[in-house]
Formats: sequence, structure tokens, C-alpha cells
Amino acid sequence: MGESEPDVLCAQACEHLSRQEYHLALCCCDEVLAVPSSPTTNSSTSPQEHCVHVLALLYRVSALIQLKKFTEAEEDSKNVMCLQELLGDGALKDLLVSMLLDGRLTEICQALLNCDSVEWKNEGNMKYFRQMMLLLTESQVSSSAARVSEEDCREGILVERRWKHRAPPRGVLGIDEYTLCLRFLQGGECPLGELCISAHSHGELLEWRQRLLLCRLRGQQACGAHDPADRYGDSLIEKWMRNPLPHTVVSSSMMGVTVDCVPDLRQAIHQKHCSVSWTLRLDCNPPRPLRRVALLGELHRALFRIAGVVAGGSDGPEPRQPQQEWSSDGGGGAAERVYHVTLLLTTDAFGCFQQTVVFDFGSEPVLLQMVSAELTPPIDLELERQPEKALLSVRWDSGCKQVTVVGFLPRDEAQLDQSLLQSYQIPAAADQLFTRSALDRSLTPHNYRSRLHDLLYIEENAQYMELSRLSLQTSLRLVTAPTAPGLQGGARALLPGQLFAQMGLRGTGVRRDTAGGRLVWDTVDSVLILPAPGHQARVPAAGVGGRERVYEARVEECCTECMLLRLSEECCLDLRLEPDQDLQVELQFQLNRLPLCEMHFALDSLQDCCTLLFPEAPPGGEPPPLFRYLSVEGMDARLSERQREALGVITAPLSLQLAPVLLCGPPGTGKTFTLVQATWALLREDSNRVLLCSHSEAAADTLMNDLQVLIGHSLSQGWLLRLQGRSRLVKSAAASAQRCSGIGHSALESQQPGREEVDRSRVVLCTVRQAKHLIQLRLDTGCFTHVLVDEASSAPECETAMVLSLAGRSTRVVLAGDPGQLPPLVYSEFARERGLQRPLLERLCGLYPQGSSCWVQLIEQYRSQQHIVRLVSELFHKGELRAGSKQPVHKDFFPLSFFVAWGTDKSSSGYLNYAEVLEVAEQVENLCKKWPVSWGKLEEGSVGVLTPYPSQALCLRSELQRRNLSCATVQTLITLPGRYFRVLFLSTVRTRHSHKQQAAGGAAGASAARRREPAQEDGESVEDRELGFLSSPRTLRSVLLCAQSLLAVVGDPVALCTMGKCRRIWERFLSVCASEGSLHGTTLPRVLEQVDIVESRCGGVLNPLAPEFVPRGPSRLPASLPRVMVKRSSSQHFKQPSQRERYGHMGVPQGAPPLPPGPVLRAPLCIREERQPPAAPQPARENRPGVRSLPQPTAHARPPVRLLLRLCQPRAHRPASGGVPGRRGLQLQPAADARQPAVRRPRPPPSLSPAVLQEPPRQQPGSWESRER
Repeated sequence: MGESEPDVLCAQACEHLSRQEYHLALCCCDEVLAVPSSPTTNSSTSPQEHCVHVLALLYRVSALIQLKKFTEAEEDSKNVMCLQELLGDGALKDLLVSMLLDGRLTEICQALLNCDSVEWKNEGNMKYFRQMMLLLTESQVSSSAARVSEEDCREGILVERRWKHRAPPRGVLGIDEYTLCLRFLQGGECPLGELCISAHSHGELLEWRQRLLLCRLRGQQACGAHDPADRYGDSLIEKWMRNPLPHTVVSSSMMGVTVDCVPDLRQAIHQKHCSVSWTLRLDCNPPRPLRRVALLGELHRALFRIAGVVAGGSDGPEPRQPQQEWSSDGGGGAAERVYHVTLLLTTDAFGCFQQTVVFDFGSEPVLLQMVSAELTPPIDLELERQPEKALLSVRWDSGCKQVTVVGFLPRDEAQLDQSLLQSYQIPAAADQLFTRSALDRSLTPHNYRSRLHDLLYIEENAQYMELSRLSLQTSLRLVTAPTAPGLQGGARALLPGQLFAQMGLRGTGVRRDTAGGRLVWDTVDSVLILPAPGHQARVPAAGVGGRERVYEARVEECCTECMLLRLSEECCLDLRLEPDQDLQVELQFQLNRLPLCEMHFALDSLQDCCTLLFPEAPPGGEPPPLFRYLSVEGMDARLSERQREALGVITAPLSLQLAPVLLCGPPGTGKTFTLVQATWALLREDSNRVLLCSHSEAAADTLMNDLQVLIGHSLSQGWLLRLQGRSRLVKSAAASAQRCSGIGHSALESQQPGREEVDRSRVVLCTVRQAKHLIQLRLDTGCFTHVLVDEASSAPECETAMVLSLAGRSTRVVLAGDPGQLPPLVYSEFARERGLQRPLLERLCGLYPQGSSCWVQLIEQYRSQQHIVRLVSELFHKGELRAGSKQPVHKDFFPLSFFVAWGTDKSSSGYLNYAEVLEVAEQVENLCKKWPVSWGKLEEGSVGVLTPYPSQALCLRSELQRRNLSCATVQTLITLPGRYFRVLFLSTVRTRHSHKQQAAGGAAGASAARRREPAQEDGESVEDRELGFLSSPRTLRSVLLCAQSLLAVVGDPVALCTMGKCRRIWERFLSVCASEGSLHGTTLPRVLEQVDIVESRCGGVLNPLAPEFVPRGPSRLPASLPRVMVKRSSSQHFKQPSQRERYGHMGVPQGAPPLPPGPVLRAPLCIREERQPPAAPQPARENRPGVRSLPQPTAHARPPVRLLLRLCQPRAHRPASGGVPGRRGLQLQPAADARQPAVRRPRPPPSLSPAVLQEPPRQQPGSWESRER
């Protein structure tokens, strides 16, 4: 066999594979790869030898995959991709296309694409195999394009296919945008199911690309069938796009023609239902005939009309019926000096409308003008201010040598808090932060504590840097009693010598809608102030060593408009402060490190990381008969079947060693109600003691009230103990919580109970953070038989660990929450990628099998209207969720409604869509006038308005306040969790304007988006979070059920159906609204028509004179699709296209004029380059029946570079250091400077403080192995 020809050996390997003789196929492939190259004068391998070796490698990979030798298959796949990098510029893809066309690669390619991906998906790193599969998919698409010639398309010879997979998502501009779903390939299941916009197999990906290709070819065929005179606008755009000098086709000015418009070309509109007209006067000198007038803009084209064209003076011919293209009778006409052209816009929706009109005088270039009608906000509307320039002063911390910090006295921290703050200090060096455990991608029992400790320090540094951007120069109003509106009066009385200081927050950027503002509201408890220069102080500002004195002030209370500070006695004396005066200061917010230190403390308090945090997966199937249908005496009749099942698992005997019980369900499914019922059932056993926790104080008060109603107030005071936060005033706590907290009404602050009080209580109720006081009491391990945690999906895992440290091996742990809700807010992108924000409940859901007895999913929703529940169930819960109650509906509004707004999303200081602001305000106003009695009293908070962007939220609040609509509450995603409304409006904000910017990037934008993919397979990228409702399915899943009776969406339907990962979800929402008659402002066929326009026109190119988009990185369009030239301005230099750009991947025709060769890029491999003189053109390959052969490339198709590789050296001549010992095959070695670096810690600077510590950049591959291909 060793003396056989390589072609014969490849044929034998193919036969062995077809007979499933994989070992014999491997032997044939090894013989092919071991045959030395034929000696030639130039010592180079021929293209035929490349084909043979590629075939052998692919045969070998297929056999190894079938034998489940995935490591060797990955090594051979790496060799194939190395060859692609070596040849460069798509040469390997061209080779694969030619092999597919002549039939040599068809069978093996189909076998590889049909291989069971589930077999190799768990084999760790199969990166090169996946890349090779994508290359084969693209090659198949290109070969399909080559078989369908342009002549066949013109003749209508298009083969209709019976598609086997889902229809591809809409709004895709190129085949590179179709990607594989990693969650489906790695886990075998995608949470979005049919609504996922990524392919769930290589076969589906191939079919999507083929369908897009055939759709483009069908569109070209349809365009060729029309008379060019009937589609003047389309032919003009096509002519402009194909012309290398576009300014010679269309121009905004023409010599001898003057254009005047009455009114101005840009008009302002202020109403929803309006008509706008423009009259353009064309003065021609000398006179000339006007042949055509046409509208080019496809988007909103149906709203514009050419109302009339009048030649000469006012006594000219009467205007014709309004139309979108006008032509003179018979194609000719007398030359006139003056023309009056009238355009008309009629709209029934708020928006910004733009149209391009061209005037053809029978010569080129034609004259182009643009008209627009835009919404303008009123002067008194509050908009987002431009961010002020950041202060240049250094941060005033303990390491700052320029200031002396005067602390606030008296200090009121508890001894435990002081100890935690001292014990967990952030490291000063970067190598102590970004350790090996922090760089690891997965969480294991071995790196659990060290990894989370490091990520918490990194998060602390990110919060520190976020607060440093909010330093202010502001004015403080000194008072003895709070007077600012909005304050709740929760401040304690002043001590002698102290003063209150009120600081206005309007215009400072400190709003709860923003990430930084949320950090200030939730964690900041003190600020540092420095008096402005010129203030007369008793103590000199420059103290010892020239240091300035800054004073610490305590934050007493914070509301939307004002922050109340408490100034110490020392500060008032040193600065000579008096009431009722203003103080100009520079202010810096100080991070409260205590919550993060408590998480460190929780991690160190854990007794066993494996039993509770990494439990063995409980078995699936039916629950054991012991607690399948448990009957508890006095069980509430309102409990559903799933809730009774959950009670059975929770109250099962402790002799059954169970993993943590997960009680999951969307909002409104009765999780809190089930926990209260389980607590009451557990108290019937005298030996049971329950620790009941929640994430927030409000939720803990709700649990307290429900338990007291169920147990009785008299019994609860002896059994129930409520832990209060030390800083929480007694008067702000609920009355029921005061009775069960063990403190008197005269106390100013909550006092923590001792161990005796805890031992006497059978139920201890607290928040997750307050559990640290129970740890401090050093309670016996397992003193609580049951630990129940409500809102477990609202707390990160390191915070939930505080409660789990009180559980023993026999303790029954129950976590209740919604694993699909928005995770807690984390400020560090590095920590977010590694799952610091991920709740323990969500992580455990990924470990448990479906149907596990310890994983109970509640499927009845009791809060929302049935149409809303039905849609959410269909979209996110596989149809299992059902409505458990009947909510009243409005007679004029269907529970699911959509209102169109054709606005633009401005992004100077944040995304803002004023058209949606007006539409939301108008609909809220109409709804308030028709508020049904069945919905209850119309009060503040009855109507919710939700938007992802702070600038839009600010504008919405201002407009609603201007209309005196106090019943509406505007929320962002940061402030939403736990809220629900009778009516909920969603303002999506993003529009096609963003889509055109995305489309301009082409393949470069798509590749950049892929590079920004998150590290976690189930996470969301930065781009997804920027698109908000358009690309975050998890966000939509969380917010849709916040509406009780009416869910109304305001936005751009075309953008929703063509942008982001949620486009299929919005398609379904719009179809439901259209079928129920609740799609207002447009129709579904019109929306689908504009979606087709977006796809066919690559994002709706409206202005041919717009500047050219220059991508930031290299990109290359696929060979299978027609090339679309981007916009260029007339002032830009035209670059001569290369041979490859002119003729594509199908090769250069014979006799094509040569182009000067470009520079040769050296591949980062151990190779040599030799330039050869241009070779003579090779004869074309003989055509085979039914197969369209490729024209052979000429000498000028690509710079002739001969790559001398040792592709076929026998084992005896192979270097000792190359490849794997004992392996036959292609072994390519990277250059010394291109090897992939090992994971290493970043080098720290000599001294690095947290004030200047930055997160490291994302790890760059740094080698040819991961270079973009």
C-alpha cells in the first residue's frame, strides 16, 4: 500500500469510511501523508498535492471522530487551519470549493457536517474542529453559488428546495451574520428554543446561508425582469453603487441650477397627525427640460408623495395625482427656466421622517436634495445634560499624601463591622488581585474561596473607580432641620455642635437610573468635603506639611432631588459654619466597603464547600413516594399541585439526605406563599427550628406579616424572632417587626439579640446580610433544622453563602427564586465574565437534571392577565406556564398592544428617542381618562413606564410631570426588580438609525461583535446590554410579567424585527397584536415590506452623498454573495479594485488586464518565500456533466508566492521536535515569535494603590492560532 499513488489511497480511504472501516481508512490516510513530495526544480508542492493532503486530513478527522478520538481529531483540524493561515487570502476556501464542484469532497463534507455534535461537545477544547466545520460550511455555500449561474437566474432556472430546518432570522445582511448557538451545541438545549436566532446545527447553518444566497439571486432575477423605465429609482441607485466615480452619477449641486425651498428643507413637527409640504423652486440658466422627478428613500416612502410638478410660471399645467415618481409626457418636453415641485408628507405617528428626491434633466449627474420633518422637544423639557469635565484632584483616601482626612466623630460602627473592615483590605499590587484562580474560567470546589475572594477585590476596585467619576463641585445648604422636599424624615436628631447639610442632586448625574447613581444610593454612607478656596476657616486649610484638611460627613438620607448630610462638631468648628448659609465645597463619595467585606466573611465562615455548594446531581424522574403527595393537617386549600409537591419535599424527614431544594418560578407564582406555608407546617414538629431569610428588608417584613397572620400574634411573639438592621430606625420598621425584634419602643436604633434569645426562638427571620450576627454568636453547627431563603435569585452566590454557613450536613436548605430574572448588578466587566453576579440558585439549576425531585418549578401565575401569561409561556416556558387568576381588562385596549413611533435614537449623552416620549405620554394620558373601575383606584405607581436607558427615563419623567401625570412611575432596569404595575409601558428607544450604523460596518462589524462575546456561554455581551430590549431575552423574560392587566410597547417595529437577538420574539409579539387589532400606527404587511427593504438595501441607504464608512479592522466579503459597494463621497479618492475584488473567488477570466501586485504579507510560520516569474495561463479544466467548472486563475490573479513546506516528509526525515511522536500527518510549527503564550499574571507596577488600579485588558491570543480568518 505504501507504493500506491496518493489519489488511489484517498479513494480507498473513502471506500473504507463508507463501509465504516475506520482503522483501515486511517492507515490509508497515514500513507498519503507519509509520501514525500516529488522532487521538482523549485522544490515546491503543487496544487494537486495540496488537494490530496487536504482530502487525507479530512478523511482522517472523520474517522477519528467516529472512533471518538477527539484529541487526535482536534490536532488534525489544527493542521488544516494552519494550512489556511499559510496559504492566506482565502486560498484554502477556493481549493475546497473547487473540490466540492468536481465531486471529490462532497461525501466527506456531508459526513462531517452530519456528525453528532453531542459526542464531541464535552471534549473541552475543540476550537480548531469548530473552525474547520465553519470553513466547510462556507465552502458548501460558495459551491452552491457557483452552480447557479447568472444566466440560469435570468432564465428562471431556480430549483426550489424542501427546507428541513427553521426559517432564518430576518434583518441579516450577509452570511457571516449567521452563527452557531454555543449553548445548544455544548448543552444540547437552548433556553430560547425555536426563537433563537443562532443555528442549532451545522446543517441548519448551511441551509440558512443557502436560503439567503438563493433569496439574493431570486431578487436579482426579479430586478432583471422589470423594465428599467419602470424602476427609475432602483436603477439609479444601482448605477450609483456600481460606478467607481459616484459623484458623476448623483450630485447635490448642478451648474446652472439653483434650488430654493419654501418652507425650509428641514421642518419641525409637533403633532402626531399632520401633513407637511415642501415647494422646491428650480431656476435653470440656461433653460433645460426636466425629464424625471423621483423619490429614492425606501423607508417611509409610502408616506411621501410628489403632489405636483409645474413648469414655467404659475399658469402652468395642473398638478397630477400624487405619486412617487414623475416623468414628462413622452419622455421629452420643452426647456423651461423655472420649475415648481411640491412634495407632501402625511403621517399618523410621531417620528422623524427623511426623504431623498432627485431631479433628472436628461444628463448626469442628476440633482439630489433631501427633505426632512423632525420632532423638536419643547424648551422647558428637561433633557440629559452633557457630563461635566471630571475633576483632576486625586482621590482622598488613606494613601493620599496631599490631604489629611478628619474623620467623623463619634463613630457608630459595631465591633464586628470594624473587625471586618480591618480584616479584608484590598491588595495594593495587581498580581495579588488577578491570580490564577481569578483567571480560571470555571468555579470548582478547589478554587471556590480563593477565586471568589479575588473577584470580590476586583469588584471593589471597579466600584471605587466608578465613584471616582462622580466627584462634584457643589453647594451645601446648612440647616438644623431637614427642609428639602422628598425627604422622609428618617434622620436622627442632631448632637450638640452638629449641622445638617442639604445637597441638590439635579444635574449632578447621581440618579438611581444610572450604575454610578445606584452605587451612591445603595452603598455610600459617607462623603469627604473640602471647602472652596477663599472660605474663612478657624483652622488653616493647609495643615502640617502643607496638607489640606478634608472632613468626613455622614449620609443620613437620600431622595430623588436631595441628599442629606450630617456634619461633625469638629468640622463645624474648624470651618466656622452657621445654620442657614451656603457652603461651596469639592465633594467625593466614599465607598462603603462593608457589604463586600461581609461577603468575604461569609466565604471564610463556610464549613464545607462541597456538600451544599457542589452537591451531587439528584436523580431525575418521579419524586419518592415518601413525600410525593404529603398531606399536612390544616393545609391551605389555595395551594396548587406543584406547591403541595414543594411542601412535601421541604417537610420530608431529615433522615433523607437531600441536595438543596430549588423552588423556582417566574414572578407571581406564589413562591413566598409556599415558603410561609412550609414554615407553618414545619413548626408542628417540636424538634424543627427554621431560619427564614430574604434579600431585602421589605420582603422580610412581608414574610413577618404573613407568618403572624397564619400563626397568630400571641404565638408569634414567643416563637418568632426578627433581626433588624442596626442602622434601621425603629419607627421605619413595621409594627409587627418591632414586637418580634426584642427591643423597646424607646430605643432609637435596633439592637441585636443575644444567643439566649436566639435559642428560645423557633423561627428566626432576617435578611441574608443580617445572618452575620448569628455567625458571631457562634451557634452550634446545624442548630437550624431548616434554612429557607426567599429571593435567592436577587443575591450573588457569595452573599447567599452567609446563610449557608449556618447549615449543617443534615440541614434542609431551600432556595426560592426565579433563575431567569436579571442578575444582581456587578460593576467589573472582568468579574461579570467570570460569574460573580451569578446567584447560587441559577448555578445549581444548571447542575440538576430536568424532573429532579429537588427542583420544583411552579407553573401557575396569579398576577398577570391570561393573554400576557400565555405569550410569556409560549416564548420562554415551552407553553407550561398558565394563568392562575383572571385579571380585569380594558374595553378599548387589548392586554397586548403596540404603538408605533418612527423616531431616532440620539446618543450624544445617552440614547434618547423623543418620538417615543410623546407617544408614551399621550397613551398614558388617554388611559388615565378611561381608567376602569375594575382596576381599582388610580394612584401613584398604578402605571409603570420602563426603559433601559437613563436619558430616556429622565426625558419621560419630565414630559409626564409637564402633563401632570403623577400616576405614572418611570423605571429603568436597574431599579425594576420586585416591582409590578397595573399597566406597564415599554419604551424600546433603539431605531433603524442604529441599524444603519451597524450595517455600515459590514463583516468587520459582525466579526467585532463576535469578538465581544461573553466568556460565559449563557451570558450576554456588552453589545446585547447596549441594545436593551432588542437583544436581551433575559431582560424581556423578567419584565413582561411585571404587567397585571395591560402590557403596551412603544417603538420602531422594523428595528425590533431586524436588530439583536430578540427579533424573533418581537416578530411573535407583533403578529399577536396584529391579529387582535392592537397594532396601532401601521400594519403588519407594511412592517414586513420594510423589513424586506432593509435586507435588500443593506440597511436602507438613503443618502448617496454620505461619507464612506471605513472599517477599523480587515474584513472580506464571502465569495458566495454579490459585493455591495459602500457609500463614498465625491471628495474621496477612488481606490482601484484588485483582481480579487473585481472577479471574486471564482477566479480571474482569461485575458483579464493585469493589476500591479500588492505587498506580500508574511505568514507567521516557519516558511520561506520565493517570488517566481509569472507563469503562463493554464488551460481550463474540462467540464464534467452537470457541474460548472471554475476558470483557472491567471498569473495576475494573486502575487505568485511559492511556499516551501515540508508537507509530505516521511517520519525518518521529520524533525525530532515537530509534532506528536509516532504520528503521521501534516505538522506545521508556528514561528518562535508567534507561539501562543502561556497564561501568566500581569506584571504589577512598583507601587499601585486602588485609586489608580485598572482592570487588565481581556486576554489576547497573540498567535496565529486564533487570528481572525
